[in-house]
Amino acid sequence: MDGKPDHAGSAGLPADRDERLELARAALEEGDGLLEGGAPDAALRHYQRVHDLSKAEGDRRLEAAALSGFARVHLAQTDPRGALSLFERSQAMQREVGDRAGESDSSAGLGAAHVLVGDDSAAVARFEEALAIARELRDRAREGTALLGLSDPLQKLGCAKEAAKALRTALSAFQSAQDRRGEGLALERLATLHRRIGDARSAIEYAGRALAAYENLGRHDRAELVRGLLVELRGNDEATG
Repeated sequence: MDGKPDHAGSAGLPADRDERLELARAALEEGDGLLEGGAPDAALRHYQRVHDLSKAEGDRRLEAAALSGFARVHLAQTDPRGALSLFERSQAMQREVGDRAGESDSSAGLGAAHVLVGDDSAAVARFEEALAIARELRDRAREGTALLGLSDPLQKLGCAKEAAKALRTALSAFQSAQDRRGEGLALERLATLHRRIGDARSAIEYAGRALAAYENLGRHDRAELVRGLLVELRGNDEATG
């Protein structure tokens, strides 16, 4: 993750530049899938390939995407300070090439990194920046992602009502974008927030909906976590009812 291109593996690449860049885009998509699936080391190898190809071909947009991938690997490995530096480099490059969607993603990534280092006010500012760009682009999925992230530092700052509003708006945005994964995450966060503030009935409702969403997606790992939350909530509700 040092940002230096490695041309050692250039043998066997297509002669056509567009085809080489298409290989880089495919590697980026594969890296994203691996990272989401919990395999950051494997994802890193794909992001390195994207970086090497994009650097060699002078494609700054793809190079920025690779840096963002490196940053998200740092987040997955709980190294927020490393992530901050990489997201800042990525965002500077995205601004240079006019990649507003990528800029929104980097702002959200910076927000997540600030949460991990304990700077919740900076995190709010970054998530709000990501949200503003997403709304400018009319990108409901990115809007939902920014709001989902924003809810975390808001809760830590003691703003539970504002966090709940952000999550409800995120849920609506994900539903509009037909982003079922985001919808499940928003429902799960709403369940845990309502448990925290002592609203067991709402927590049970949201957890039930989150469970259904995860089961429909085949996300058995998340479904199992929410199922455990539901058992806890229902037990507590019966004990106090």
